[in-house]
Amino acid sequence: MNIRIFSKIMTLTTFLSLSIFLSSGVAESFPFRTLDVGEKVPDVTLVKAEDSSTLSLQELQGAPAILLFWGADLAAKKKRSVMALTELQELLPFLAAKDIHVKVINVQGDSAATIAEVVQAAGLTLPVYLDPGQQAYGSLGIYIMPSVLLLDQNGIALAGMGYSREMTATLKGEIEILRQEKSRAEVEAELKPVMVEKSAAEKDGNRSLEMGNVLARKGQLEAAQREYEAAVTHNPQLAEAHVELGCLFLQLGKITEARQSLDAGLDLADSLRGEICSAQVTAAQGDIDTALQDLKAMLFRNSRNAELHYVLGTLYDKKENPALAAKQYSKAYELLLRSSHLEE
Repeated sequence: MNIRIFSKIMTLTTFLSLSIFLSSGVAESFPFRTLDVGEKVPDVTLVKAEDSSTLSLQELQGAPAILLFWGADLAAKKKRSVMALTELQELLPFLAAKDIHVKVINVQGDSAATIAEVVQAAGLTLPVYLDPGQQAYGSLGIYIMPSVLLLDQNGIALAGMGYSREMTATLKGEIEILRQEKSRAEVEAELKPVMVEKSAAEKDGNRSLEMGNVLARKGQLEAAQREYEAAVTHNPQLAEAHVELGCLFLQLGKITEARQSLDAGLDLADSLRGEICSAQVTAAQGDIDTALQDLKAMLFRNSRNAELHYVLGTLYDKKENPALAAKQYSKAYELLLRSSHLEE
């Protein structure tokens, strides 16, 4: 099939299946595919960046340990890594008082310059360990970045989580349970207090977001823009509204505004849709190669996301690589068909 004709078919399919594309790909709370709570951590050897000395994870036995895995191959991921490492640095006095070992591990082979940039931005005083050959990355099945793993004194996984604004509180709670200072019920009550009714501003923000989504699906883009702008005005912390506004600006060709809105949304929360739109903005700004690299990195843990394959196809089209474009369009179409059959 001619690639241009196929592209037009896919564009029509995209509009018909927009609800599928709006999925944010929220990850499960435990960010390791090949390790479960209660299992012993694999014997992986790490290398300290500053002096090339080695450390086996098995050597951590004898005291509980926190392992923070991070990478900075995407701009949004770099920002989250800085935030996670900053919080970990602030938590060090608490962890020292509880006799918890802490190891910081770069598992994506980032350059020395990138690692130094992140460490400086976070004010990190701990050494950084490297993961040669991505042994830890693969053997643990890490699919959220950054992520944290809590081990007991025998190297058994007690808890794990991707980075979020609740990371510090959650880690403190798990350690208090480990040290038998609090029960799980007490910690959960502190972490999940009785729900308080949303404020009028939050309700208005959600209503505007929902209306914006409806209008966007109908192709009424300017009206949708007004609703998304109203949503972030009512509730500036509504990450999804920032992301949807940024993606909409991208559709309207307002590239500067798209970048600003997407950065604001991704600073507030993880969003695969936001990262995809951000890569498209990068391409629109003339750096298609970087956009392709960003999208392919996302593909590693989101290989079943149709929108991701479709956007890759459009960028390969721009690079005048019809073979790779057709491959990505075909995969997107296959995933869309599979999703529609599952919904029947």
